[in-house]
Amino acid sequence: MMKQQIIDKIVLVGCDQAALESLGSTLSSYLAVQLVSFSQVDESCNWQADIVGYVMSDMGPNHLHNISQVRSRVGCKQLFVFTAHLSIPLLCQLLRTQVTDAMLTPCMPSELLRLTSHLSEHSQVTCHLDHDQLPALAEAFSDVSQHSLHEVLQTVEHNFERKLSQQTIAKQLNMSPSRLSHMFKDLCGIGFCHYLVCRRLEEAELMLAQSKANITAVAFELGFANPSHFCRAFKEHLGITPTAYLGGERHVSLSPLYQRYLNLRAEILPAITMAARRQALAQRAHLRVAN
Repeated sequence: MMKQQIIDKIVLVGCDQAALESLGSTLSSYLAVQLVSFSQVDESCNWQADIVGYVMSDMGPNHLHNISQVRSRVGCKQLFVFTAHLSIPLLCQLLRTQVTDAMLTPCMPSELLRLTSHLSEHSQVTCHLDHDQLPALAEAFSDVSQHSLHEVLQTVEHNFERKLSQQTIAKQLNMSPSRLSHMFKDLCGIGFCHYLVCRRLEEAELMLAQSKANITAVAFELGFANPSHFCRAFKEHLGITPTAYLGGERHVSLSPLYQRYLNLRAEILPAITMAARRQALAQRAHLRVAN
């Protein structure tokens, strides 16, 4: 039997109906959207779609398997992932599965712009986003590299596991610690110390995903004062203990601060995202050579 071919809509697929409907409601203002429960993506599914968006409602380990099933059974040309929790380790995992792009939910203006611009150019999906009506947020963030903040963020990125302080970085940039503190908070919406802790926690997720990880070693390697401090911070911002995460638990409950941090990284650190893409592509190439 001939399968129905959907080419003028982005088909959103997910296991959580509430998350699916929430994202669908947002995107339908800018794109032609169709919602499909993951349970309908089985071996007998009678439809195919050029563009599919998979909605991750949590950090459960089954999602990567589900994404693989969607790709093989729906035959999509482009696959987007929408998730409330997008870390660099997760982005690398997704890119290794050849996902087109991964985006945070709720979608921010700059992400809607990126999505609709891409689909307008590379698909037949009907898009009706008026770019002129987007808030100035995306434009404001695009100019961040003009400020000393860019240097601060790059310094943190290369040294977050060390004993960094505002005083040390302020001295490197020839500014007062007070000025650095105010600039960082004004432009990022979170304090420097909070950003540093969140960056370490993001890296901790990757390290704890390794089967032979040791919580004490991870804590000290990432610059925490002691394992107790690390465990408290992890539980406060991810909602589960490092022990549970090490044991395979992925149903996290992010704090508002950690969510703000993830949004910030997605918005003003495109270089880090590109680095993750290059890393994933290099790993793919290495696997092809090895095989």
